[in-house]
Amino acid sequence: MNILITNIVLIVVEGIILCNSWIKQGKNIFLILAFIQLLVLHSFLDPFSMEDLPGYYDTFNEFGKNSLFYSIVIGYVGVKMEPGWIVLCKCLYFISTNFRILLIIDSILIIGGYLVMIKKYSPIFYVSVFVFLCTTFNQSLFVLRQHTAMAICLFSIPYIIKRDIKKFLVIITAAFLIHQTAIIFIPVYFVYNIRFSKKNWVIFLILLFLGNVVASRIFNWAFSHLWYNSYEDRDASNLTVFFIQLCGILLYLVSIRFRTLKIKSIEKVFLSMACLGLLLSFIGVGFSPTNRLVKYFSISDIWLIPFALKKYKTKGIILGIFVLVMYFLLFLAPSTTDYIKNYRLIF
Repeated sequence: MNILITNIVLIVVEGIILCNSWIKQGKNIFLILAFIQLLVLHSFLDPFSMEDLPGYYDTFNEFGKNSLFYSIVIGYVGVKMEPGWIVLCKCLYFISTNFRILLIIDSILIIGGYLVMIKKYSPIFYVSVFVFLCTTFNQSLFVLRQHTAMAICLFSIPYIIKRDIKKFLVIITAAFLIHQTAIIFIPVYFVYNIRFSKKNWVIFLILLFLGNVVASRIFNWAFSHLWYNSYEDRDASNLTVFFIQLCGILLYLVSIRFRTLKIKSIEKVFLSMACLGLLLSFIGVGFSPTNRLVKYFSISDIWLIPFALKKYKTKGIILGIFVLVMYFLLFLAPSTTDYIKNYRLIF
């Protein structure tokens, strides 16, 4: 675990120096260095030091040794893995029987996906990378399928803005074939088109407080049929997620003085995601498997926080330090560290 904390600190220091220096292409150099460091941490860990990875190791070999048809049938019915993931394992096993190839390719998809979108949309690279490290990176070390699906979903964002539902659904389908929870990302396309007016904010608040009763029944049915009831009580409390998501939204709303009708299109996408995350985390209180769904929306903080801090300008320094400390404390919380306490590299 110490090596993870050391690298988080090191990456943040690199970002502050390179992104605020006279060095030409400093921001790009920072992203390249961050990619290399995170790729090593993600790809060359000991698979038997992390939860879930031994299971991925076994299924990689099982799928590789058997026919594609047999693997899909057994994988989907037996070990509850989606066909897209099974095909990926089968193709990589054909190239190399070493499980490491799956970790490397999956790491490139996850880390590369986030860093590409950070470069494209974030106004403060190192803040986005820091929030990513504190909220998402650690779990992505062993929850491979869902985090791969989440990274794929990010590439649908340009088509939300362009209102191209065909290309949007193609990307979401690709993510769904890796992990079926990706279907929860579809509402973002439609919520983006809703005006953030006072009337709609009131409706949102009503849904927030009344949704828990109805949602609990829906979630009980959905998770019992979609095989994810085993996730119960494994993740952080929904109230914790709710509080963090609420802080991110309020930080952004204050930064724009609550003038939500004039926000830029890309900022509206991430605000829409954050609101969906806030709604889902609250109505899912008492039903912990919804944490897995909330993560598709809570990653919006990776971009929303930098948008807010950029607008505060000089006043944002103190606020920025507070936000970064809050996220670092989240990283150190038992709900996070319990999963990575045995983390170690192969060398």
